[in-house]
Amino acid sequence: MNRILTLLALSCAPALASPINEQIDLPDGNEVLIENTCGEITVAGLERDGVVVRGELGDDAELNVSRSGKRVSVRVKGDGEGFFSGWSEDACATLRVEVPVHTELSIEAVSAEIEIGGVHSEISVEVVSGDIWIGEGPSSVDIESVSSDVTLKGVTRELEVELVSGDVTVENAHGRVDFTSVSGDLNLSGAGLSRVQAESVSGDIRIVGGLESGARLDLTCHSGDVDMVLPKGTSGAFEVQSFSGGIDLMGVKPKSREYGPGASLNHAIGEGSAEISITTFSGNVEIKEQ
Repeated sequence: MNRILTLLALSCAPALASPINEQIDLPDGNEVLIENTCGEITVAGLERDGVVVRGELGDDAELNVSRSGKRVSVRVKGDGEGFFSGWSEDACATLRVEVPVHTELSIEAVSAEIEIGGVHSEISVEVVSGDIWIGEGPSSVDIESVSSDVTLKGVTRELEVELVSGDVTVENAHGRVDFTSVSGDLNLSGAGLSRVQAESVSGDIRIVGGLESGARLDLTCHSGDVDMVLPKGTSGAFEVQSFSGGIDLMGVKPKSREYGPGASLNHAIGEGSAEISITTFSGNVEIKEQ
């Protein structure tokens, strides 16, 4: 995060000129690294071997596509040395990259719109600014950004998102989810959630979906609401606290604090196999079944 924060104030609107058409051999199940200072990055996972790079380069941008062992690197840079060199609108690029479907994918950018579809392995994205869209299929996703709205259509095992600002929408999530944001909402839906740890300083958290037996959820909002919609028959033990807000847990009334504002509620439904801890400092908590 420290490295990308150094370029937070920069922006880039690409002026594109030179077309790209590069191909390099790579069997399925290997790694691809994409670095692009600014512009757009679109990645498509296909049921075939090899990496294809198409798109357009700005007048001052240079493209290098290389392979070392099991990794293909696709790097765009401006005049000078290093990933962040030659920062200008003429150093931007639009990249359209085709990779094998089970490629382990890493993307690094400063200011870029990113779209990924059809990749069914691990995905890592590090960007200062620019929206991120990822389709269904990846086994795990790791996103680190200063300012991005994130849309994820499905993840089968693990998701980690760290933002300064931006909203996150996740559908069809399974397994573990870690979310941290200074200013942004989390909208999470899925089935078979086993571990959710979510914290937002100024944003709401909404979770819709089913929990695995023995699941653990820790949800914290400093200035925001927490909403959960669980399927009927959910089994869980709830520990809920609100320092300045209301609590509604399926009609069960909270216990008011003897001294000072706020309320708390400890309540189990079913056998209480899942453990859910919710804390808000200035917000409401609502939990319901449907």
